[in-house]
Amino acid sequence: MTCPTIDSQNRPAPQRRAATSLVATAFVVWAGCVADARAQEEKLPAGEAVLEKFIEVTGGRGAYEKIRNRKVEGSLEFMGVKGKRTAYEAAPNKRYVVMDMGEFGRQQQGTDGEVAWGLSDMQGPIVPEGEEKDVSIWSATFNFPLHWKKLYKKVECVGTETVRDQLCYKVVLTPTVGDSQTSYYAKETGLLLRTDTVIEGPMGAMSIEQYEENYKEVDGVLIAHKITQKFPMGTQVITVDSIENNVDMPKDRFDPPPEVRAQLKESKKSPKPAADKTPADAKKTKKQEQDSADKKTPGEKKPPDQRGGEDKKK
Repeated sequence: MTCPTIDSQNRPAPQRRAATSLVATAFVVWAGCVADARAQEEKLPAGEAVLEKFIEVTGGRGAYEKIRNRKVEGSLEFMGVKGKRTAYEAAPNKRYVVMDMGEFGRQQQGTDGEVAWGLSDMQGPIVPEGEEKDVSIWSATFNFPLHWKKLYKKVECVGTETVRDQLCYKVVLTPTVGDSQTSYYAKETGLLLRTDTVIEGPMGAMSIEQYEENYKEVDGVLIAHKITQKFPMGTQVITVDSIENNVDMPKDRFDPPPEVRAQLKESKKSPKPAADKTPADAKKTKKQEQDSADKKTPGEKKPPDQRGGEDKKK
């Protein structure tokens, strides 16, 4: 009777060879997965290419450039409150939005390209300054997708991520003003599905997730007809009912309203308060004064020694 050969790990030789074969196969599979993952990572498109594809799939530069202004009508819902929303936009960076929110009154905001402003029945006029003003005018750029080269300092595709069951390219954009934002473009369709950003407002900085869906063609350009914005305090949904391009608009459509002009006039009269000096600033100023006193011009004579009326001959 022949006994089976036992290897050093107390396994019959045929089983030992089978186990070795399985380990080798598993390693090959694992190595292949790693190689595929690395190859996939290396094949990420440039961020610039992703933005250009969005322009292409939504109609192309020619279709965008035929549109000089736009009127958008629809509805708005925020934390259970519903209202009517109308927006007017025009080249190069003009915007006026009015929202009638029922018992909460009317809210307006806009820019004529030079001044950004807000006006509500509850808060009155608001005229932002500094970066908040710059971001408001920047975001009002008409036909925004066409001008990404001048609106962003850096564009980088950093990976992929799934948004609402669609695999997307994740693109980090650094704007010329304001904080960076991250946009997600569907890999298959090229459409923008989501944007994460931070905005400055009367209540400080806020993180926002914005989702765009229900794209429809209007005069050759695909435009999202539903926008969902998730704020820290709640969710706002904008639904577009109609879009009209190249409409007749009054010349003063984007002018600030009288209440805002009055505040602008008043702010010009009021002197700006001097910035408070910190202890470090005060110390620095004192040192500068001392250094100035110690420095003497060439040939400048020192004042006579005043100690006890000493004789100059000494």
